[in-house]
Amino acid sequence: KDYTLDDAELPKALAQGFRVRQPTADEQARAVAADSPLQAGVESAARTFLPVVGEDLLTAFEQGQTGQTEEQVLESQRLRKQENPVASAIGSGAGFIAGPGKLLKPITAPMRAAGLLGTATAGMAEGALMGVDEAINESMLDNQPLTSERLAANVLPSMLMGGAVDFGMGALAKGTSAILKKAAGSSLSDFLSSKADDLSIG
Repeated sequence: KDYTLDDAELPKALAQGFRVRQPTADEQARAVAADSPLQAGVESAARTFLPVVGEDLLTAFEQGQTGQTEEQVLESQRLRKQENPVASAIGSGAGFIAGPGKLLKPITAPMRAAGLLGTATAGMAEGALMGVDEAINESMLDNQPLTSERLAANVLPSMLMGGAVDFGMGALAKGTSAILKKAAGSSLSDFLSSKADDLSIG
């Protein structure tokens, strides 16, 4: 099992018989990337908010700040995204809602008003658009062409997830609304009593 030690802890570790080695360049790069969740989230938000343009702006800015090559900057961004998946996912979602997601509002709003199936369809449409956005970003980060396989690998899961989440949230909201309407039609005590009767045995 590997342990990460500070320099001050090395003499004690050596005295206790531990074998000590220097981390590899890849391990060091990943450790640095893992310490930057906020930056990873902001970068994901910018990439999703402005597809293609956002990545170009991020890369140019970091190159100016660090003096690194484009390939080095893209590798740093890729590692930050990999080592901070939660922050990156939150950033991507926020960027999508604030940016491309708004483009579908005129289309998805009537769908959601049509019921649960419409809500699920709206979620699938938004998921598909987010998948396309993510495929473009990954292609630029990996410095690889956007192939149909890469596009399908991003769009299909995102589309299905969007439909499932929206359907579930719509069903939950509909159930909650029905309960609240029933509660509003009688006093709170009567409502609670009726619920207790429903749950009683015998």
